[in-house]
Amino acid sequence: MSLFRLKLTKRLLIIFSLAVLVMQLLPQGTFAYQRSNGANDVLGLTPQEQEYIAQNSVLRAAVLRGVAPIMYVDQTGEVKGIGKMVLDEITATTGLQFDLQVFDSIQQIVEKGQDLDVFLGVAAAYTAGVPDMELSTPFLCSNTIIYIHKSVDPADLADKTIAMVRGGTVPAGIPRAKIAYFDTREAALTAVNNGHADYGYGNFYSISYYTLQNRYRNLITIPVKQDKREYCLGLLHQDDLLLSIVNKAITAIDVDKMQAIILTATTSVNQELTFDMFLEVYGAYVLLAMLVIIILLICWLNSHLRSRAILQVQNQRYMILAALSNEFLFEYDPATDNFTLFQHGLDFFDEDCIEVISDAVKKTLVPTLPHPKPGSACKNISTVVCEKGTFRLITDNVYTNDGQVQAVIGKLVDVSQEMAEKEALITRARLDGLTGLYNATTIRELVEARLEQKNSNTLDAFLLLDADSFKEINDKLGHYTGDQVLKNLAKTLSHIFRATDIIGRHGGDEFCIYMEKVPSREFVENKCHQLINSVRCTVEGIALSVCVGATLVTDKLSYEEIFRTADDALYLAKGRGTAQAVVVDQPRGQSPQPRGRSPWLVPR
Repeated sequence: MSLFRLKLTKRLLIIFSLAVLVMQLLPQGTFAYQRSNGANDVLGLTPQEQEYIAQNSVLRAAVLRGVAPIMYVDQTGEVKGIGKMVLDEITATTGLQFDLQVFDSIQQIVEKGQDLDVFLGVAAAYTAGVPDMELSTPFLCSNTIIYIHKSVDPADLADKTIAMVRGGTVPAGIPRAKIAYFDTREAALTAVNNGHADYGYGNFYSISYYTLQNRYRNLITIPVKQDKREYCLGLLHQDDLLLSIVNKAITAIDVDKMQAIILTATTSVNQELTFDMFLEVYGAYVLLAMLVIIILLICWLNSHLRSRAILQVQNQRYMILAALSNEFLFEYDPATDNFTLFQHGLDFFDEDCIEVISDAVKKTLVPTLPHPKPGSACKNISTVVCEKGTFRLITDNVYTNDGQVQAVIGKLVDVSQEMAEKEALITRARLDGLTGLYNATTIRELVEARLEQKNSNTLDAFLLLDADSFKEINDKLGHYTGDQVLKNLAKTLSHIFRATDIIGRHGGDEFCIYMEKVPSREFVENKCHQLINSVRCTVEGIALSVCVGATLVTDKLSYEEIFRTADDALYLAKGRGTAQAVVVDQPRGQSPQPRGRSPWLVPR
């Protein structure tokens, strides 16, 4: 950055020297008609002028963007330039305040003229399009110079295109077809630099300022005087008092003060660091950095290729083992996130299964505690389930000396049949061998789990039923027929009750049902009716009926309590004859008596 600052400082010193030289060469009147007795004298305002200032303390001033260093707006949106600093001096000496409004073109200022009072930093050449404008005493004078594109011959401009700022006076003899208009001086300079126009005229200060700021490389300036420009404050409405006040304030600015203003404005260049400037200053460093990066990449690539060669040798060994075994071998490289399943596995698994297996392998990379020793292996065993079945996943995480996982090597063992047999044994142990319903042990477990989760806002029911005179069926028709009757009774129960109900055989010809979240007592009574009427048709030619004892469950009771209550209700039902049902809602220890209506149901 020191080299860049050195070059920038050098350029600023050149501009500073040029500005000093110009001020020495220009006549004393260049700094605008100052009073000989200096700025320290009283302005000599009349009572009318003083009253005017008191009544019009804030004036609306128009600023044209892009006429640096006369006036411009910097990157932060602040108005700056020679005109702005002169305006500050007027404020300091008169007390007048100015509300600055920025515009992109003179045309915009003309359209907004009714709402404005002053045009800051305007030259007489640009007042033709602004009606009724009065100009103050000039605060700055400058000779215009010509700037041309470096490819243009300055001696042959007859058929060339001139860049003009809108509102300016066109030099005599230039046809309209050869004029390219732009809103600001900066835009005109940029157009010539980029070859969109051939040449143009401008004041020395603006051309020097923008050439340094924007680093124009294609412009050539020629010190040929085209005309003399005087920069003033333009009053957009005729106002003799305001014109007098402004002229007195401008005249009161002495020569030294005006020189300081011009030097400050012309040397305050905000030069942007472009890509070309960056390469010019740091090009050698950039090339050196790129060379270092390329060397590092080559070293890394060489190391990576060596590692890949070692892994390829290992892969060949695994492939041989996979071909000789009935298991599925794989390898996972965490560095490249590459999962490799050997050919035997690729022929067996589809893409979805491979993705499931890959995800399961990646989960084994979760750091383990304690941290493995360098170079050691860490075995993990888990289970993977996919469309092809259930597989036992066995992996070894191989670590490097710095504790990083270098590779994951493992195998898949098909345990689908083993798991199916295990599930079958578990299921068989939970079911009654004859009817396929839950056995007594499973019923108790499921009901207790439900009672543990139940809250007092829900109504459940527990039913206990027993076949009437079932012993006579076994004695007269044989146990085989009796077993068929029990099987059909089990099917009837599965058909009548809901899928969410717990249905099981408690033992012998005794069955029980636990119904979750029943809507009402009537619902349970209707289920009992439906059950009694359906059982009559269980086996063709065999008369069968059942009695039902049911209890409503509201609170969290134990399994023994609801079973005994239902058993008492069943005892009452059987005491009334065959095909009877009794529904109670009292816990054991109280006599199940009717409350409001009969607690037992008479078969319909």
